[in-house]
Amino acid sequence: MLADTFKKTSVIIGIVFLALLAVVLLVTRKGENVQQKGENQNAASSSESSQATREPVPSGVVVPERGATGVSENVAVPLLTMPSAPRASTQFRKFALRAEGGKFSPDTIIANTGDVIRMNISAIDGDYDFIQPDYGIKASITKGNTGVVEFSPWIDGKYMFFCEQCGGMPGQGKGYIIVASK
Repeated sequence: MLADTFKKTSVIIGIVFLALLAVVLLVTRKGENVQQKGENQNAASSSESSQATREPVPSGVVVPERGATGVSENVAVPLLTMPSAPRASTQFRKFALRAEGGKFSPDTIIANTGDVIRMNISAIDGDYDFIQPDYGIKASITKGNTGVVEFSPWIDGKYMFFCEQCGGMPGQGKGYIIVASK
């Protein structure tokens, strides 16, 4: 009698184990399919978003500090700069940009590698998006609102950002983030 109970218990445990294993495999496979579908949908929606835009840093680039004068009109001067952390050699840099007339103004941000860049982008006359594919950034900003884009670039270079709704990379709704090595 004890042997029969042991057999029944073993069979039930085995069935439960197989059922759990089947559920885990099913959920895992569904998760893989969802990721693949998401990747394909993103690639189909915008081939531009997946393109790398990095170019070498132009020679003679100077990273402007808060209150800097004599800076080109299209270069954003930070509203705020401060150490990104206590005793850190990197800076937190806050910028304000306007999206108006199908373009960004100012259209160039300059910072050092490792700095934290925060851009407050105000959409003045319509809906805009901000895309920087090298760092995987995509933000939407609706008319009359301000969106925030924040990231910390770790590789020097000149990176293009753009608004797909304004014509994408070939359109005039684009700008640059220049990341200089210290």
